[in-house]
Amino acid sequence: MPPGYGFLSENEHFAAACAANDVTFIGPPVPAIQAMGSKSTSKAIMIDANVPVTPGYHGNNQDPEALKAEAERIKYPVLIKATLGGGGKGMRLVERPEDFLDALDACKREALKGFGDDTVLLERFVQRPRHVEFQIFGDHHGNAVHLAERDCSVQRRHQKVLEEAPAPGLPHDVRQR
Repeated sequence: MPPGYGFLSENEHFAAACAANDVTFIGPPVPAIQAMGSKSTSKAIMIDANVPVTPGYHGNNQDPEALKAEAERIKYPVLIKATLGGGGKGMRLVERPEDFLDALDACKREALKGFGDDTVLLERFVQRPRHVEFQIFGDHHGNAVHLAERDCSVQRRHQKVLEEAPAPGLPHDVRQR
């Protein structure tokens, strides 16, 4: 598979097949893969853990007028995102209320075609964001290690093009936390 489209590390069926055949899967457990497969579910988990998230709407009401009202509440510009999938697919930037319904329709069509589900969430669009990731590994014995941070801000169509480690410009005090 091309990068960004179905790595086995993100495939719940592969992880379950490993477990069913007594093969140790080096990766997250199946329930974690399932939870992280939905952006709405993963945001709810982060909010419950007091992790700051981008302001938005990730609820169940998918009525177009209700979503448009949520976009007004969030304030434009907003990003409409398919809750499933990735690779920059199923995303639309909307800068004006009059463009919202057309963008929503296009996003839902692309999400349904690409991921078999047209559920979306909304986020306030963050202009000039920093995309910094941390890779953390843990085992069944309670040991954990992180491999420092990497800056993935260089993107094309919401897809990472370059990962730079350590992240340049990340303040030392932030790195130490």
